[in-house]
Amino acid sequence: MKLCTGVGIGGDKAAFAQTMRLLRQVGFETLDVDLGSSFFAQDNAMQQAREYAHIIAENGLAVKYTHLPFDYPAPQDTAAWEAFEEACYRAMDVTKEFGADSTAIHPCTAMTTDYDRDREFEHACRFLQPFADYAKRIGVKLGLENMRGAGWSAPQKVRRFCTDVDDLIAVADAMGTGIVWDTGHGNISMQAQKQSLLKIGKRLTHIHVDDNFCEDDIHVIPFLGKVQWNDFIAGLAALDYSGDMNLELNTGEHLPAGMREPFLALMAASGKALIEMFLQQRNNG
Repeated sequence: MKLCTGVGIGGDKAAFAQTMRLLRQVGFETLDVDLGSSFFAQDNAMQQAREYAHIIAENGLAVKYTHLPFDYPAPQDTAAWEAFEEACYRAMDVTKEFGADSTAIHPCTAMTTDYDRDREFEHACRFLQPFADYAKRIGVKLGLENMRGAGWSAPQKVRRFCTDVDDLIAVADAMGTGIVWDTGHGNISMQAQKQSLLKIGKRLTHIHVDDNFCEDDIHVIPFLGKVQWNDFIAGLAALDYSGDMNLELNTGEHLPAGMREPFLALMAASGKALIEMFLQQRNNG
């Protein structure tokens, strides 16, 4: 198991190269590349992606996972939706080009007080079907990500589809995709980490590892929030998970220069601690 973290592409390449150097220096080996739809608004997006891939490799890192766009347009903006959908297809092309193991996709659900499970299931499947079909056609492994709920203190009438692990599994099986488990989303949605992972089983393509305080999706460093890490690691070990420890955290680009490396070192230390916990659990049976 290697130490992995999420990064975005599309900004200043010199700054990106500096981030890559720092990540490698503190112990990261692999990356999860966030492929937002704005990246694909440029005509030469594929060439740009190759240039970022070169910077990544130059600094001794490898792309392990990617994330498809989830910045959904306004419902009635047909042109924007066409551009968004095209960006998702191109993001899968980039995923294949990078040689990533798998990519994450969201099911396009929202919080509502007018909840109808059948309607939500149909909507999610209708949204996902063309992307699932395309992923199969080009040989990209797609993982459907669990969503965050409204938080522990929110009224119970506020609900969101695909926060519950059983609903997530139902959609993934209908689409023929795998599943990405996000620890922070699961925590906000009151989903037991180990029990959820055991239900997911072999469907698990990869993980998004981050912490929070059960209310908002703030992506803090593991052990600083309320995620039950022992439970999560026990679930991974029970599955004999073979992927990387993928931290989905901000890499601190806007921190003062003197704080950047210590911050990344703390991130890395949290991931290394989780890897050690996993290895101990797995080896002890």
